[in-house]
Amino acid sequence: FFQIPLEVLRDEDANGIYDVLETGKGFQIVSIARPSGSEVNLTWRSFPGRNYHVQTWDGSGWQTVTPSPVTAADATASWTHSGQSAPKDLYRVVLLD
Repeated sequence: FFQIPLEVLRDEDANGIYDVLETGKGFQIVSIARPSGSEVNLTWRSFPGRNYHVQTWDGSGWQTVTPSPVTAADATASWTHSGQSAPKDLYRVVLLD
């Protein structure tokens, strides 16, 4: 059996899209931490089993920095970006499916 937390099934405006998948509602980065000078850890609300990519802004467009999709196992997903430019980057999370 695949266990899904009840909070991810919320659809407050009854439009057929779960709130955790809707930009501006539940689908958002909820935590950004810098565990070290060259790392940034992102945590966002997610739907279990869905795939996401993390992207950074390079000045001319968004570039995917996750080598493979991040598959959410729970109501939140996280990923750590390591590298010299990590602390000053702009980030976004993109739902793939």
